[in-house]
Amino acid sequence: MGILLVVFLGGLLSLLVGSWLIRKSKRFGLIDMPNERSSHFRPTPKGGGLGIVVGALAVVFGMHFFDFPLLYGKYLTITLGAVAISVIGLYSDRTHIPALIRIILQIVVAAAVVFALGILPSIDILGFNVNLSFLLPFFIVLWVVSLTNFYNFMDGIDGLTAIQAIAVGCFFVFFGFISKEVNLIPIGIAICAPTAGFLILNYPPAKIFMGDVGSYFLGFYIAFMAITHEQLLVPTVIVSGVFVFDTVITLIRRAIKGESWYKAHKSHFYQRAIGLGYSHGQVTGALSLVFVLLMVLACVYLRSATVLKIIVSFSAIAVLSALSLWVTFKEKEKKCY
Repeated sequence: MGILLVVFLGGLLSLLVGSWLIRKSKRFGLIDMPNERSSHFRPTPKGGGLGIVVGALAVVFGMHFFDFPLLYGKYLTITLGAVAISVIGLYSDRTHIPALIRIILQIVVAAAVVFALGILPSIDILGFNVNLSFLLPFFIVLWVVSLTNFYNFMDGIDGLTAIQAIAVGCFFVFFGFISKEVNLIPIGIAICAPTAGFLILNYPPAKIFMGDVGSYFLGFYIAFMAITHEQLLVPTVIVSGVFVFDTVITLIRRAIKGESWYKAHKSHFYQRAIGLGYSHGQVTGALSLVFVLLMVLACVYLRSATVLKIIVSFSAIAVLSALSLWVTFKEKEKKCY
């Protein structure tokens, strides 16, 4: 009963903070003004992800008193790092921070957390144990900064990033049940509960946007939690496959065209789907089904031997490739008319 109360409190706090920010957004300078690269057409409050941060902290502190030691060791270190990165995001929501400065700050925070964690676990990739000793911290910082920005880049239409985060949180809960890493259960809940509370305000048509404060927090938190257990990284990439695949392919395409990767644009696959005439609700709803499918594949991955892990991984890539090809085909079809 007490744990359910903590879960409810996390969601409620997120909802209340988001609702409060909607009323106070002009006062705090938290208004997202539409431009030629936006997927929305009217000024909308932003920074609602602050509610996710507050709700997540409430769940972490609450669960600590139910024999989940989340205020010690690696979990406390990662949580503090996520709060630090969310502060950078909140400042970015209020005023412009140059892209290079944002990246440097993200690297500093990620590196500080890696340093504080000390000895890191090796990583299981497709059934092979990878331990690159002195190179591992470098790759972990690269992974964390990348996923933090992937969540930020993909937070462009109503409800999408919130539902993706909930899918990952649910997967962490599942992983916690089947492994000895039981503390991932409350961590997964700390992601799911407040994000679900925020989603009430962010589902199409959104009353408030998540903002950098929320996308930075979720991307950073998820990225670090994915390396707390050697078998968790690849399944987390699979569950976050839409975000990882879309961003990587889009950045490659932009680099080939000589375009600046860090500048705002509308060339992500989900943005191109909106450009085809589909609504935010349709795109978010369709991708939510893909999140569920990828979550199932990630669960299968965990229970599989090496050969099947490879098959599952390529199956996820095939699904994501099919989606991107479908968008490209629809664009060409539209041009024909």
